[in-house]
Amino acid sequence: MTHDPVSAPDRRLVELVDRLVATRKAGSRTEALEGVLDAARRFVGATTATLVRQDDDGWRPVAASGAEGTEGRTPDVSSPDPDGGASSGSEPNTQTIPASPSPPTGVTLDVQRDGQRFGVVAFALPSRRPARGDRGRTVEALSDAERAGLTLVAARLGDVLTLDHLSGRLHEAEKHLGHLIHIDPLTELSNQHGARKRFGEFVTRARFSGRPLSIVAFEIDGVSAVRERWGRPASDRVVRSAASRARAALRPGDPIARIKATRFVAILPDAPVTAARAAAERIVQQVEDLRIEAPNGHDVPLTCYAGVARILKADTTYEDVVVEVERLLKQARETGEVSVQTGLSVGKEY
Repeated sequence: MTHDPVSAPDRRLVELVDRLVATRKAGSRTEALEGVLDAARRFVGATTATLVRQDDDGWRPVAASGAEGTEGRTPDVSSPDPDGGASSGSEPNTQTIPASPSPPTGVTLDVQRDGQRFGVVAFALPSRRPARGDRGRTVEALSDAERAGLTLVAARLGDVLTLDHLSGRLHEAEKHLGHLIHIDPLTELSNQHGARKRFGEFVTRARFSGRPLSIVAFEIDGVSAVRERWGRPASDRVVRSAASRARAALRPGDPIARIKATRFVAILPDAPVTAARAAAERIVQQVEDLRIEAPNGHDVPLTCYAGVARILKADTTYEDVVVEVERLLKQARETGEVSVQTGLSVGKEY
């Protein structure tokens, strides 16, 4: 009788490595995870292999391979299924499985990379059921070949999850950067970029709904004198406080943006000119009532000018609004009252 120079455990290791390498061609993270778990499940002869992560609710499945409730050992990777291909088992839907308050027991495998724990793989081995009262076989009870193979599995899962982790951090950084692009750092209101984006959204909404849309423009006078006398930190404090007071004078959810050093624009959806004018008057009152003590102990006097306009045209652009704001505030300075424009005369009617 001739002997195969490659023992059965070694052959399974070779097949495992081949399958792990093949997962590098996976089209998605989920596909890669399921491919690694399927290779590991077949390698140890488990009916299921489930990757779980711990969160605030407990241990939640991330990916799985194998069918729950399958009796006996999963056929070897070389065994054909009825359709003539390699048997891979069905994939449980991990989205419908609730989190478990207890960590997995039995044959489990920690998945770590650079000291960071990403999760645990739990294997179901019905052919190796633990005795009553036993919590189940641990990975230490496996053969040397099985432990060596699962070390490779853990490393490959670490590769997949680390890339996913880094991708998630990159996505968060991109979102944060996008947020910073549209936010004024001093007042934490929208800046010009944010105002342009929001205005376009509200014009589109008004066009389809037929509801009124108005803007309130206002400018704070007296800030430059504070800066010249007491410096930038003092003037920044004035602008920040005035912006906060103006924000409080509007309805919750009304967008407001700082478009120049002391100039602001608020967008008022579902607001006719009368409501916009009332909002503008509240802003003027709030800002001019603001009392900020200067370094010399005296209050800093502020003046606020405001104007309102009803947006009546479907293709009014943010640039149109900027031009109108200039005109409104010039008129308010000349008259000392809130200036009103009943409708911007550009574009097409709603």
